[in-house]
Amino acid sequence: MRQRNIKDIEYKLAEHDRLLITEPAEKRGVWRQSFDHGQAGGSANGIPRLYLELGCGKGRFICETAARDPAGAYIGVEGQQSVMYRALVNAEERELPNLLFCPCYIREMDMYFAESELLGIYLNFSDPWPKARHEKRRLTAPGYLAGYLHALEAGGFLRVKTDNDDFFAYSRTGIEAMPGFEIVECTDDLHRSAYGRGNVMTEYEHKFLNIGRRIKYLFARRR
Repeated sequence: MRQRNIKDIEYKLAEHDRLLITEPAEKRGVWRQSFDHGQAGGSANGIPRLYLELGCGKGRFICETAARDPAGAYIGVEGQQSVMYRALVNAEERELPNLLFCPCYIREMDMYFAESELLGIYLNFSDPWPKARHEKRRLTAPGYLAGYLHALEAGGFLRVKTDNDDFFAYSRTGIEAMPGFEIVECTDDLHRSAYGRGNVMTEYEHKFLNIGRRIKYLFARRR
């Protein structure tokens, strides 16, 4: 869905610069130091668990997830500036010390994240890019999956939610074929499955449920 542009968007984004990481490549290997460990909590050794959502939209999912898990550290990535602005406003209103945002598109994971730096990656209602010539742009294309394996620690996870049948089938097939991943949860109807307990909805998810679409879901572990 194309979003309406917001006037003076760069100025409006700058009003929330404390939440923005505009040069994410410079954070490679040191992302955790960008968070206030005293406020954001952390693991037993004081270092926060690090999670990434690629395509965070208006921030409904990542803000709620970060609020539920103050011991984790969360990064939301969104390339559309007008959409990112709404996510920033959402996060500011909730005063979440464990959440930061990148207003960009991340295409090569190893440029932005060191090996085993992330515990989890969320792909929520990613653009399916249905045309064959655009396959490499799909966030579950082999090149992306290899990048996720690089960035995830052993036991870390990749979680996918979508309403698109073809994208879900493509993603499942690709993840099953990718050495290093193991699918441990999978359903074509999340909200009628045992996996729906504790689910945090996105903006799109709420909209699609209201018009009767089934939400597809899979959860894969890095071996």
